[in-house]
Amino acid sequence: MDQKGLISNVITAVVTAGILGVLAWAGGVFSAGADALNEAQIKAVIAEVLVRDTGATYAASLAGIDISLATITTTLEAIKEDIDDLEDSVGILVAE
Repeated sequence: MDQKGLISNVITAVVTAGILGVLAWAGGVFSAGADALNEAQIKAVIAEVLVRDTGATYAASLAGIDISLATITTTLEAIKEDIDDLEDSVGILVAE
């Protein structure tokens, strides 16, 4: 490709990009994108998209998991105390 053809192609690309940029600006494409990033819209999208098959949101599921973990932890602590008591009792029986 000769130099004049290359320069012509570059100028055509720059002019086309400029025209399309002006048309996009006039059409409000750039401002629409900026407006879509407000907090209420983001929360609405998250509430709509982050829903499990059961209908529960991921936040509700995580809260349920947290409650379950607390219950399991409490149960394990009680079982550990019972095992410690049994070890003490076995130690007393062995000593006799």
